[in-house]
Amino acid sequence: MLNQVKRMVELSLRIIYDKDLIEQQERLINDLSRIYPICSYCKKVREQSGAWVQIEKYIQDIAGTQPSHGICPDCFAREMKQFE
Repeated sequence: MLNQVKRMVELSLRIIYDKDLIEQQERLINDLSRIYPICSYCKKVREQSGAWVQIEKYIQDIAGTQPSHGICPDCFAREMKQFE
């Protein structure tokens, strides 16, 4: 009997945790799927506060992730032309 009660409590807590996780993921999807204003010159993004920030900061603030910078093949080829 005690094991059944313990299991019910564990399952209830798991349901609560999963529900919170789903709600958090839904908020993130909503944030990421919004149309956002981006400057056609410098590529900064306007936040809801009205401040213009680098796109990396905007994504980091919304998604809570840190970008990893690299270089795409087109930019790599363009930059390497300088050394030919």
